[in-house]
Amino acid sequence: MYSLVDRSIELCVDGIQGHSAYPHLADNPIHHLINMMTQLIGSPLDGGSEFFENANKETLVIVLIEEMKAIENLSSILTVDNIDVFFVAPADLAQTMGMIGKHYDPIVEKVVEDALQQIVASGRTAGALTLNHGERMQRYFDLGVRFFLSFYDSWLQKTAQEYLSNAKLISNGKN
Repeated sequence: MYSLVDRSIELCVDGIQGHSAYPHLADNPIHHLINMMTQLIGSPLDGGSEFFENANKETLVIVLIEEMKAIENLSSILTVDNIDVFFVAPADLAQTMGMIGKHYDPIVEKVVEDALQQIVASGRTAGALTLNHGERMQRYFDLGVRFFLSFYDSWLQKTAQEYLSNAKLISNGKN
């Protein structure tokens, strides 16, 4: 049985703004926050369970490389541990390059392929969008990409068209 565990702590500290004419009315919230934090420091917030180790092993962490800033910092990003896939997202990347909607433009594709090669050369797993394009998938595979994303809509569309064609053949004028 799987469950999603999401824990967070929200601290809200209120105070009263002081005034030089009435300093005795001020209540600095920082002092309250320090007291709260001091109490939290020595207290474990989560001891985990026997499921944590397996859950961590079964979690896939994918980082999206979708901005030119990420491309510029890719060598540093690739040094971060515990990331399973570095996925280069061409549409978002094209947008940050000022080429909205042109994610298959040769300029964008060059940036994408250079990033994929850099990821593979670092020994990490590269991910790419193929959209059911066999040639692109083959080219990326040859570059060393091993994680592919495709959308299911083209599969469904093709299957639906085949289904409707078969239904027309079967009915062929029968009501």
